[in-house]
Amino acid sequence: LLNCWFSKWLKKNLIFFDTKISILSHVSLQFYAALQPFRNPYLSSSSFELYKKTFDSLQYPVKEWQDIFWVRKPVPLSGYIGMVESFSTFQALLKKDQEEARRLSQDIEHRLLRAMGVTSSETEVIMGVKYFYFLACKPAND
Repeated sequence: LLNCWFSKWLKKNLIFFDTKISILSHVSLQFYAALQPFRNPYLSSSSFELYKKTFDSLQYPVKEWQDIFWVRKPVPLSGYIGMVESFSTFQALLKKDQEEARRLSQDIEHRLLRAMGVTSSETEVIMGVKYFYFLACKPAND
């Protein structure tokens, strides 16, 4: 019996800070939009659909799909920025133009700091990440 587990977070990872949610979300979405041209074309605009197609095509008798659910956790703003910098889209931009990648990252961080009215990138924010997953069990060969 082979058990397979797949998990993937979605591209919309929003951050929240008191009542400034919409401003911070807007700036975060601008960060993702700037990175969108560097997304692998195979993934299209949403990896959710790719994973859903894979799930639907599995012929395994035992499988389960878990729709999107939120996980929220406190992180320093620098941790949020670091997470986005780890995305393949940011890494592709970094490979193409290191200066532009650093400029974009610093610009977004400064805009978020200004919106929060703070100066330290160690200021805690609540980062929300949307997850989905599927589980599938391959039947044992008799």
